[in-house]
Amino acid sequence: MKDQKLLRNATRTFFHNWGAYVSLLIVINLLLSIIVVPIMEFMTSVILKSNGVPYISYTNAVWLLTQKPLAILELLLLLIAIFALVFWQFAFILYGIDNIALQQNMTLWQVCKGAFKHATSSNRQLFILYRLLYFNSATLICVPEFSVAGKSHHSGLYPR
Repeated sequence: MKDQKLLRNATRTFFHNWGAYVSLLIVINLLLSIIVVPIMEFMTSVILKSNGVPYISYTNAVWLLTQKPLAILELLLLLIAIFALVFWQFAFILYGIDNIALQQNMTLWQVCKGAFKHATSSNRQLFILYRLLYFNSATLICVPEFSVAGKSHHSGLYPR
């Protein structure tokens, strides 16, 4: 009985504020796709071009490790930045949902700053657990097409 009442209240709250929830998700997706992804692609391209790396693949992994260790280090730093952005995205969405549910009427900029503050000062174990769960499960999904240095490549695992 208690569960049904809780579900009913949660459903009512969601449908009362559905526009705010959808707006939150649209804003974060636009922010990522218009600003963050192009910056990360550009940075990857700059790293590869400045180090003279034509492409990244398992076929040139030994060459990269032995001949271009600086490129590997730079790409690992970029990967850490991407991990931090994914965690911030998760914190932003949770903080925004909390803001909507508690009807705090914070601006988008206040939610953004609050998510950044909570993501940087929050429990480090939570970040490690989130990274392990999210990215280890993501490795089970094969990406059929990917882009390196602005060129699209097909993995060959799936038909086009």
